[in-house]
Amino acid sequence: MEKYDILTTPDDKGCALYRRVRDGKTARVKTSWFKKSPDGDGFVPRSRTKAIRLGMQDWE
Repeated sequence: MEKYDILTTPDDKGCALYRRVRDGKTARVKTSWFKKSPDGDGFVPRSRTKAIRLGMQDWE
């Protein structure tokens, strides 16, 4: 599963800037879509559905 790093604190709507570790691209995503990685290093999608939705985000 892909890993992500959080770059900013969540705003009042619950969105934050996340960086995809694989290629370093960033996008604004809801923090509820993530959970801590099992190895404790970064974040992973909460479910397979969220992983699919993350793939459709506008990563820049």
